[in-house]
Amino acid sequence: MNQKKIFSECVPNNFRIYLFTAIAYMSLHSIRTGWSYVKVDFQLSSGFTPYFIGTLDLLFLVSYAIGLFINGTLGDKLDLKIFLIICLVGTTATMLIFSLYGFISYYSHLLVLLCFISNGFFQSIV
Repeated sequence: MNQKKIFSECVPNNFRIYLFTAIAYMSLHSIRTGWSYVKVDFQLSSGFTPYFIGTLDLLFLVSYAIGLFINGTLGDKLDLKIFLIICLVGTTATMLIFSLYGFISYYSHLLVLLCFISNGFFQSIV
């Protein structure tokens, strides 16, 4: 009897956790793949050179690789829930800032570089 009560209380909670995790992963996947679709349009609208766009890709991957080492160690020492929330909020914030560039038509090399570096670092947490 007691096991049925525990099971009936855990199932709705587990479903909510699964649903949140699935939505979070789908959002993260769309963030990761979206750049490859808009890269050419971004280059044309911002006036950045193909060399600079390649540098953005390189710095994203380098910060992602460095983040794997750093965040792997931190993930073992910190609370995993808080760590994943920081990842999702950080990735969302950097992509929001990057998306705002298109609306305000302000393109700074340094700000775009910082966005890509921080985005790579935050995405390495997942």
